[in-house]
Amino acid sequence: MLTKHPDISEDFLEFLIERLSPEDIISFKVSPETQARADELTKRNKSGEITPSEHAELQRMMDWNSTLSLLKVRAMKILKEQSRDDQS
Repeated sequence: MLTKHPDISEDFLEFLIERLSPEDIISFKVSPETQARADELTKRNKSGEITPSEHAELQRMMDWNSTLSLLKVRAMKILKEQSRDDQS
């Protein structure tokens, strides 16, 4: 049986959800410059031309992307629950 331990990322997600509107969270997008850099690093990674420091940078971007995705899923869930409450 797996035991769930406290997780700083969960705490951080809750902190943001309590302070930002679900709409603000869902509408967040990285800057065009950040997206271009992520695309460049992904291309270099696929071609095998990525350096160790670039790989670490890409991994950090992927980790943040996962965190943002979780945050947006939670925000969508909140909006769905609010919509359901408004209909009843």
